[in-house]
Amino acid sequence: MNSLQKASKEIIRLLGLTSSPIAITFVDKCPKGTKRSEKPVEACALWGKARDGPICAPPEDHSLCWMGMYAMGNELTQELRDQKKREATGMAKFQIMTPQAFENFLSRVPSLEKKSAKFVVYQTLESAEKYPDMILITCKPEQAQTLTDSIAYESGGDTPILTNQPGCAIVPAVANQNRVVLSLGCGGSRKFFPVKPEEILLGMPGSMIEGAIRAMKQNVLGNKRLTKYMGWK
Repeated sequence: MNSLQKASKEIIRLLGLTSSPIAITFVDKCPKGTKRSEKPVEACALWGKARDGPICAPPEDHSLCWMGMYAMGNELTQELRDQKKREATGMAKFQIMTPQAFENFLSRVPSLEKKSAKFVVYQTLESAEKYPDMILITCKPEQAQTLTDSIAYESGGDTPILTNQPGCAIVPAVANQNRVVLSLGCGGSRKFFPVKPEEILLGMPGSMIEGAIRAMKQNVLGNKRLTKYMGWK
């Protein structure tokens, strides 16, 4: 068992997850053993496809959804720009969001910065051969609390939460800030990843994996002591 297989197993055990973390890595060349999506899909759908085997995706493989293309730092084609306009019209038509609200919404959606790599590899963490740029986890709020409380042990810092943003926005949010980010996701990510009704998304830089595992081991023991001391159970 290699270090990433052990790391994935520990994260699943410590958080009580029912599915493996998804590793995301930016590369210039597709590694051996990866494959491409059979057709363009939504960015969040590629996360789900990675559970069936490593996927190596160029920008065009994310192109079924303009928002995913934008979030991943890719230029929109004319077709996707037209899709964006139709969506803005539909938001107003179905009384989901006014045109001005839609513009405000778009102004808050991050786009991946400083991306020079040509491809993105999506795979389960245990199948990765090197530490990824980031991982994605679907988890319950209580499980997210365990991880975020653990990494805040020394700093006491907070963890940003993305609300009213597409699920794919979690990728640039984590990569641009190099920090853990939570997201409530969106209708697309909940369908295509999928994210269950009781779950949220958690993204974490790959560089933080080992430290998070050490901190969670300590946090789990500490919370058991605290629970006993406070008489909560």
